[in-house]
Amino acid sequence: MLTVTVPLAMILFLFTIFQYKNRILQLKLSKLIYLLLAGIVIGIYLTTSSVIDGMKEGAIQIRGVAYYLPLSALVLNFLASRAIMKDERLIKSIDRLR
Repeated sequence: MLTVTVPLAMILFLFTIFQYKNRILQLKLSKLIYLLLAGIVIGIYLTTSSVIDGMKEGAIQIRGVAYYLPLSALVLNFLASRAIMKDERLIKSIDRLR
């Protein structure tokens, strides 16, 4: 599951960045990216929790930086979509003034 969703999310992120002239499409793609990132976070959690359950008692589980990167991507995606919506509102208000 993760071998498909992680590259797909990366490709969508890059495609979304270069769609700056079409803000509505950017917002729709960011919602799709939310779903993909939620799937990635759930997949990582399920994978690591099954590993932790299978370990012996007292073993130390070390989680690296890669464990938290999808969570930071969720936050950054939220901030980006908020900025896109703010730009869209600004453009609509400028069009009204003409």
